[in-house]
Amino acid sequence: IKPVVILPCVRMGRPMNVRQLEIFQAVMRHRSVTDAARALGVSQPAVTKSLRLLEEGLGFPLFRRVGGRLFPSAEAEILLPDAARLADDLRTVAELARRL
Repeated sequence: IKPVVILPCVRMGRPMNVRQLEIFQAVMRHRSVTDAARALGVSQPAVTKSLRLLEEGLGFPLFRRVGGRLFPSAEAEILLPDAARLADDLRTVAELARRL
């Protein structure tokens, strides 16, 4: 079981979790919900739902859907480096905890 870290979200007090950020990163990397789901080993509906909840919590869209393809919003491009840094920091902490 993966622990889920809950972070405060911008809108409506809805929490954001690290898994949502992992999914966001995977979709940014693969530019496809289906490919991101495959890479993460989860279902396509799970990825879609996670993105929807993240977007609702943030209060802005992360992707434009055009002709079955995803295009990141300007906000998604701005958010990505910090999401990646957070994921790296969490991996570092997990590795340190493992070694301890």
